[in-house]
Amino acid sequence: MFIIAGLLAAVLGWAANNALFQLQGKKAVEIFIPVIEETLKSSIAWLLGASLVLTHAVFGAVEALYDLHAGRTGNRVAAVGSFLAHVLFGAITWMAKEKTGYLLVGIFAAVFVHLLWNGGVFRLTS
Repeated sequence: MFIIAGLLAAVLGWAANNALFQLQGKKAVEIFIPVIEETLKSSIAWLLGASLVLTHAVFGAVEALYDLHAGRTGNRVAAVGSFLAHVLFGAITWMAKEKTGYLLVGIFAAVFVHLLWNGGVFRLTS
C-alpha cells in the first residue's frame, strides 16, 4: 500500500507544486510546497493504512527520478538529496506521531524540517 500512497502523493504534489510555482515562483518552493508535500504524503499514508516512512521514501524516489532527468547541473546530487531528505521527513513524521500519538504533530515537525532543508538548499545553490 505504501507504493500506491507514495505515487499518489507524488502525482498530487507535482500538480499542486506546479500550480503554486506558476503563482508564487521561488516563494512557493521555500514556503508552501513543504506544507503541501508533507501533508499529502502523511495524510495519504494514514488514509490507506500505509507506512509513513516508506510512503515518504517512494515520494522521494519519484522526486529523485525527476531530478535525474531534469537536465540541471548537479542533478545526481539533487536526486540523492531528494531521496534522503524525504526519507528523513518520513522518519521525523513517524517519530513525532509515535511520541505524541498525533499525526498532525508529526506533519508539523516534518514541515518545519522541510522548510529548513529548502532554505538551506537555496542558500547553498544561490
